Amino acid sequence: MKIFLLFSLALIIVLAVFVFMNRAPVASRPVSEPAQAAPVDPYVAEQRVTEMRQHYDLLKQARGELRRQLGQLKAELWGVKLPPVRAREMSHAMAEAHAVLKNPPMLGAFHDLAAIEREYQRVNYSLAAIAGIRQSLQGTQIK
Repeated sequence: MKIFLLFSLALIIVLAVFVFMNRAPVASRPVSEPAQAAPVDPYVAEQRVTEMRQHYDLLKQARGELRRQLGQLKAELWGVKLPPVRAREMSHAMAEAHAVLKNPPMLGAFHDLAAIEREYQRVNYSLAAIAGIRQSLQGTQIK
């Protein structure tokens, strides 16, 4: 028991010496303030918000058109028997288009016009895929 107490006391002393000997010196330099961003012109900020809203309105219209096209295509294909490969391709294209519409980012999620434009391109790509399905069905006897 005495050996254990002596060993723990020696360990505490060595630890205390190690901590106090290896202290880093305190810097005596002055603390500088962080650099401030350039002031934002209110007119430029207002113009940016207006442009983003205009682009977002176009995106909303394209989403509505995609939703309408998907609904119409679903109604047209109801009960139609197609070859399995072709049906799988159409189902895949329609699922991708639905994924674009599911939980769409709102206006506040976009930080610039480029992000809105990318989302608009995704919606237009899905619209083109739906148009391709519709055109391929033109030659098919439905029901």
